Amino acid sequence: MADILSAIIPLFAVVFLGFVAGKRLAVFDAVGAQKLNALVFYFAIPALAFRTVSGAALAGGFEPQVLIAYVGGEAAVFALAALLGWLAWRRSMAGCVVMGLGASFSNGFYMALPITFSLLGEAGVVQLLLILAFDTMVLLPFAMVLLDIAKARDIESGRRDGRTRGSAAVLRGAFAAVFRNPVVLATLAGLGIGFGGVALPELADKTLGLIGQAALPCALFAIGCDLAHRGVENEPGAVSTVVIGKLLLHPLAVLGIGLWIGLPPLTLAVATLTAAMPVGATVYIAANQYNAAVGIATTTILVATSIAVVSISAVLYGLQSLGLLPQ
Repeated sequence: MADILSAIIPLFAVVFLGFVAGKRLAVFDAVGAQKLNALVFYFAIPALAFRTVSGAALAGGFEPQVLIAYVGGEAAVFALAALLGWLAWRRSMAGCVVMGLGASFSNGFYMALPITFSLLGEAGVVQLLLILAFDTMVLLPFAMVLLDIAKARDIESGRRDGRTRGSAAVLRGAFAAVFRNPVVLATLAGLGIGFGGVALPELADKTLGLIGQAALPCALFAIGCDLAHRGVENEPGAVSTVVIGKLLLHPLAVLGIGLWIGLPPLTLAVATLTAAMPVGATVYIAANQYNAAVGIATTTILVATSIAVVSISAVLYGLQSLGLLPQ
């Protein structure tokens, strides 16, 4: 419990500081928050992704079957949350994509990583990094493509103002944007370096590590600034859908699939624990980039993180009862 608290409490502290700064300091107005978000999206997260993925690929020891369980649960929860956003809560198409992403994208690097390391050691971290690499390289680009397409559809249907170039042109542009995404490019480069057996020079490793350390605090600080100017979204139905999907349905789906395909205990524990993490700050960044359901993204991150101590503890107890964790 102490490890979990030590991972979560600092997150709230940074969000609160961002909120206070947004309320009291003119330099952190809405424009300042946008610039801070750009720093995270174009520099901090790519540096973190490149350094982490390259190290994991170089070390080896991946268990590819972990992706069957994790991605299966992820896809199911993504689709369910997006569908409920459309049918039950009448969100725009782009907003439904953000809801799906929120229900399926975990806070991996800064919550799953320290908790996994403290409970399952380096062997668990290797499997976790495979999951995080997939999410960075596949789930996020997929969500960006869907957001581009959904935004165009919203414009065509009159849900949003603007002009559209047609579905085919939007699709071509969306796929082109995937390969201009700095996070995607950094992940691909990291995999190439790692699997090529090339170790990062010490100077480069330290530089990337320094930049990457800014990813979480800057993203959370920007969330606080954004809340100071936008406020919490008053949509309990949509927010509850995302939070329940992320903290309850996602780990249950991953656990069920993992048991069905017979994942080894350590690998299954890592996958389930990762799925139980609250909504990742990257969901806010993606929503902000496309100006879609930003309020829902910020609210679900805060709500999910605030109750994560209870939900993660329950998941850990369940894993221990199944014999997947040390007693």
